[in-house]
Amino acid sequence: MQRLTNGVLLRFLMGFCALLAAEISVAVLPAQEANSTPQAVAAKAQVKVTADGAELTLKAEERVALMFVVAIDGMEENCGIVFQRLCTLGELTNGISRVGKLRFDPLKTDPNYTYKLVVQQDSGKWEVSASPKKPGLKGFFGMRGRGFSSEVHYNPKAAATEMDKALDGWEIGGDSFTTR
Repeated sequence: MQRLTNGVLLRFLMGFCALLAAEISVAVLPAQEANSTPQAVAAKAQVKVTADGAELTLKAEERVALMFVVAIDGMEENCGIVFQRLCTLGELTNGISRVGKLRFDPLKTDPNYTYKLVVQQDSGKWEVSASPKKPGLKGFFGMRGRGFSSEVHYNPKAAATEMDKALDGWEIGGDSFTTR
């Protein structure tokens, strides 16, 4: 049996640690990159939407748009509760204490939709629209009045308004577009 000297053992351990560190960094990098875009987060999220009692099929681009509309809906509700006022899209993307922030700026990170948020402080109403920039994508329109009930409408071929069909409901599980 051969004896290892302190120097050989030390070199062995240093090499092993370097190899282990390389393995860990390779394993961590894809996970960090995988959550760096709204498209990647939406691809992993479990999104279920119903209209007229049936599940509505969404394209990947439409999942992103709906997830932004739903995230803005939840954050506006929190702004009303915490501050007794509505928040602007700038506040939601930059972050506001005790409410959080959107992880991604929809105006900068979604090439497929144009987003608009209109808040009416005096009435407590807000409207958010996700309008497709190219044909073949559904448009979404979310709104909330003075109560806690919000609605999301969709148009299968263009920008949506409150006159379009309302979704019965939605469930988004897993990751989201909001953070603290």
